[in-house]
Amino acid sequence: MNETDSGLTKKEALHDHFSLFIFFGLLCLLLEFFISEKKPQNNLPGSGNVEILGLLVERTPEVVISVQKILTSYGCNIRTRLGVNEVFFGQPAGMIIMELKGDIRQRLLLEKDLKALDKVHVRTMVF
Repeated sequence: MNETDSGLTKKEALHDHFSLFIFFGLLCLLLEFFISEKKPQNNLPGSGNVEILGLLVERTPEVVISVQKILTSYGCNIRTRLGVNEVFFGQPAGMIIMELKGDIRQRLLLEKDLKALDKVHVRTMVF
């Protein structure tokens, strides 16, 4: 087994690097929000400056293809997209974090279409 200087395997070290990458990416989005002078006008979904959509996709060929088709069709509403491989209840899964932009109706339709898929878990954050 190959180990790094810190005693972690290369796979563990790579997973740690991905976790840090995700953390700092989200931290940058939050800092951008707090530095911005625009404030949400109300508490309706999508009324904030930053809308984050998180997906946990169980990795079966049918689900992966369906998710990719939906994301492609709403590509103009996705400003940032980050995907990493994860494990969900012992099974391979994909975690996708997206920053959404554009028309609120389109963003809500994207969320609705993704929630309609089996084996796709959707969560949102609005700042």
